[in-house]
Amino acid sequence: MNDIDTENFTYSSPLPYPKIRVHCKNHQYAKLILKDYAGIISELSAVTQYVYHSIYLSKEYPYISKVINKISIVEMHHLDILGKLLIELGVSPKYGSIKKNKFTYWSSKNIYYENSLKSMICADIKSEKDAIAIYNRNLSQIDDTYIKEIIERIIIDEEHHLRIFEDIYNYEFNN
Repeated sequence: MNDIDTENFTYSSPLPYPKIRVHCKNHQYAKLILKDYAGIISELSAVTQYVYHSIYLSKEYPYISKVINKISIVEMHHLDILGKLLIELGVSPKYGSIKKNKFTYWSSKNIYYENSLKSMICADIKSEKDAIAIYNRNLSQIDDTYIKEIIERIIIDEEHHLRIFEDIYNYEFNN
């Protein structure tokens, strides 16, 4: 798998991201976005999990480490987009989420710390699948076309990341 140029490979869709805006402030929508931003399954969890995996794998699997690191940068961009969207919705972009009207701060225990390549890639595949499912569920609960455009664009990247992780898995474990 070392034959692909990690610098020129694409880790996100070439489609532009929509402008960050909302029709009006909405705290219900903000609660949903806050979970995507910094909940258990969130962009913040993805960034930190992928950075951890990249660092841990850097010596034994340098190519895979670089790929995961590049994906984490795209996830960081999603984190930034959602943080700015939260401000537009009238909520502070704190790292945490609201459950039963109580704010809970994000925790690093939300990320996957296993030590084998196979378990890490499986966890990353699961993270992407879970994120896509949550974003799709949010699309059905949000009636703001601007927010939906942003979520739909992020989903495109998440689906691309899922394919990359599945390709890594298939190359490493199904050959």
